[in-house]
Amino acid sequence: MRTPKRYSVKVDKGKVREKNEDRGYIVVNSRGDVLMVVADGMGGHDGGEIAAQLACDTLIETFRAKSRFFTTLSAKIWLRKTIRKANTRIFKHAKETNIKGGMGTTLICALILKNSIIIANVGDSRAYKFEKSEGLTLLSEDQTYVDYLIKSGHISEEERSSDSRRHILTNALGLHAKTPIEINHYLYKNETILLCSDGLYHRITTSQISNILSTNDAVEQKVATLVVLANENGGDDNIAVALLEADV
Repeated sequence: MRTPKRYSVKVDKGKVREKNEDRGYIVVNSRGDVLMVVADGMGGHDGGEIAAQLACDTLIETFRAKSRFFTTLSAKIWLRKTIRKANTRIFKHAKETNIKGGMGTTLICALILKNSIIIANVGDSRAYKFEKSEGLTLLSEDQTYVDYLIKSGHISEEERSSDSRRHILTNALGLHAKTPIEINHYLYKNETILLCSDGLYHRITTSQISNILSTNDAVEQKVATLVVLANENGGDDNIAVALLEADV
């Protein structure tokens, strides 16, 4: 029998933006497999909202139609294929509708099977795991210009949060006919899993996130507290949070 799980999702437009282009979902199938998805859209004339929703809808629809995952390898192949399908849908929609300003979206998703978690990433939304003994651990890698500068030695890790170029993406869904997809596989030991857009982690430190996740509050309250704190610290962007906990 799968370990029972508690989960909650909250999306907030923040205190500055007129529209909410972030999306977040958690879906559990009859076998206990879990799909977590967060997308942060970009583009003019509703392009970001449409791109983020198309990405999430493609993942969720295909997940619900999937009967089972026989191996971790087959699950990774399925996830990559499905994200490519989402990219194609967004790219074609942008061309057919000729949306001014274009349309695209980040995408972070976690596919959780019995003993495995597969993280797929395009852009700079993030996936973390949390354990009280270990704290918060980043499971994805930002695909931004600032990350490129850090890797190439042009700036230090300490300069990341203050660099004005940190919002410049080097990868996103829907901008090109094909896009690279980062996929990583980890053992899953019932850790807490957090997915979020940059509207959260740019406004809350990892220690603040850890402190909130370590409380005995209900999962819905933890998510609400994260969003409230991000807004209190500026709220200059949309915020998406998807949180899953397992009873152990």
